[in-house]
Amino acid sequence: MTTILATLTFGLILATSAINPKNNACPKFNQYPLATLNPKCYVNPDVFSDVVQVVTRNGYNVKTHSVVTDDGYILTLFEIWGKFKNESKNFTVFLQHGLLVHSGVWVITGRRSLAFYLADLGYKVWLGNIRGTLYSQKHVNLTVNDPKYWNFTLDTVAAKDIKTQLRFVAKTSGLKIHYIGYSMGTTIGLMFLASSGQEDTKSLQSASLFAPVAYLNNIIALQLIETPGYLFTKMLTLLNITGLFYQEKLIHRVLVSVCKRIPNVCFELLIEGIFGKSTHFSSTDLLLYFGYWPGGVSVNQIQHYLQLIKSRKFQKFDYGPTENLKEYGTENPPTYNLSRIKLPVCLFYGENDAFYKKEVSFRKKAQLNKFSIFLESGETVQRTW
Repeated sequence: MTTILATLTFGLILATSAINPKNNACPKFNQYPLATLNPKCYVNPDVFSDVVQVVTRNGYNVKTHSVVTDDGYILTLFEIWGKFKNESKNFTVFLQHGLLVHSGVWVITGRRSLAFYLADLGYKVWLGNIRGTLYSQKHVNLTVNDPKYWNFTLDTVAAKDIKTQLRFVAKTSGLKIHYIGYSMGTTIGLMFLASSGQEDTKSLQSASLFAPVAYLNNIIALQLIETPGYLFTKMLTLLNITGLFYQEKLIHRVLVSVCKRIPNVCFELLIEGIFGKSTHFSSTDLLLYFGYWPGGVSVNQIQHYLQLIKSRKFQKFDYGPTENLKEYGTENPPTYNLSRIKLPVCLFYGENDAFYKKEVSFRKKAQLNKFSIFLESGETVQRTW
């Protein structure tokens, strides 16, 4: 009897010592509901960490900068560099995030992150943050709770945020800049390049665009959401709601708590359902992802994308005939002329992207001019272009 009690006591001690309520990373989705008790699950300190904490924890150097746009928005940039001070590069890299996220997406997967990979190669890496996102929610006069704060479109972000940040990076680094954008970061990057003069683009050496978004033509998934999306934004406008998801920390806490209990639903519905199936997403990153997404966004930004779907043109925001006359001098919004871009541009696509649409074969590469991307299969393809 004594032996049995001793064995049970020892087993209970071992089981208790293995319990960790802070476990937030598991090698399999079905392990998350019992992550607290599973010895294969562990604590990833980067969940809910800010950019500075993640960068320093991974052994890199980081410096925070603030810049102010000419319309009063205070933006935060992060400058990152690695240990290889003797390895000099003749240009720096500027990374611009996509819609509903902030610059944390470039560092949250630790040493697998693009920002750290580039830093290891010896580049100075700059992370941009547009207005309304977690690190750029300040203004000289307004707060995020003021509806006027969110009165901006993709055009505004391209003309002011991108320009202001690139000017600062060029002045501070003294080097040519390689622009890297993801999703919305490609949209506003193209808008900036197509509408800016030589003075504003002279600091750029090239651009790499991941999951590029410009012309949103014949994408079935987008056509299905066009009408309900328009009605949704119209309702928000009537309710004087101009910004969404800017209470990021609260939203992320709730999502992580929920997705820890129903991980498969969160993955299939909120990740694969939105972005398409992926063979590279690690289940250990599930709660890490929802610790950063979604983020602050203007209703006008969403409406602008809906307009691009409907018009099948890469054009400026449509305020309606009367307001367009005041803003642009024409009843219809002007289009962005991509042929004005003289910078070398590379496009990168994923064949499982929910918004991917194959348009051309490798033999028609010449028709894409300098806007082309090469897959491992040897095909040249086009997505939302």
